[in-house]
Amino acid sequence: MNKKNDILLKTIELYHIKGETVSLDDIATELGCSKTLIIHYFGTKRNLMSSCFTLICHEIRIRLHEVSGPEVCTVENIRSYLSDLWRAYFGYLMENPQKARFFIHHTHSHGPLPPKYRTVEEVIKRIFEDKYGCLADEHPELMFDIKYMVAIANGMAALVFADRTEASEDLMELCIDKIMNGVVSNKGESN
Repeated sequence: MNKKNDILLKTIELYHIKGETVSLDDIATELGCSKTLIIHYFGTKRNLMSSCFTLICHEIRIRLHEVSGPEVCTVENIRSYLSDLWRAYFGYLMENPQKARFFIHHTHSHGPLPPKYRTVEEVIKRIFEDKYGCLADEHPELMFDIKYMVAIANGMAALVFADRTEASEDLMELCIDKIMNGVVSNKGESN
């Protein structure tokens, strides 16, 4: 591993323990390096937090890219595919509770987010963009209500990760079921 990545991972770990009060001094002490080195790589605590958030988004996108799209795009296959995407998303969060807490806190508190992520909806859209975009183009009869999905996803994830509640497969399936209610036909009927 490289030093920059070590700093990001240690920041996420300490954030899990100390929350927003974690300081550059805390991180430097834990890593056995100087605060100057952290400033060299990131400039400010805000930039460091933003870089941690970007790292987590990148890792989530990698996980989502492992999910294969449907060969035949029927509504049933699309719903199954979207469920698999959300399973991958929640699976990542369940496997990485420190990163999950950091991610959920920053999406709920609206910052500090990287400049390209201005809202929670933009975070989820950017993470899922190439996965949802092609489906929306191929199936204009389906409407993907991203705000609904984000509200459910973040609300349920916050229960599990922000409050350090025990994650479970049952809760993940409940989340996915609720999220899939956000995939509706253009007539407003659930599919």
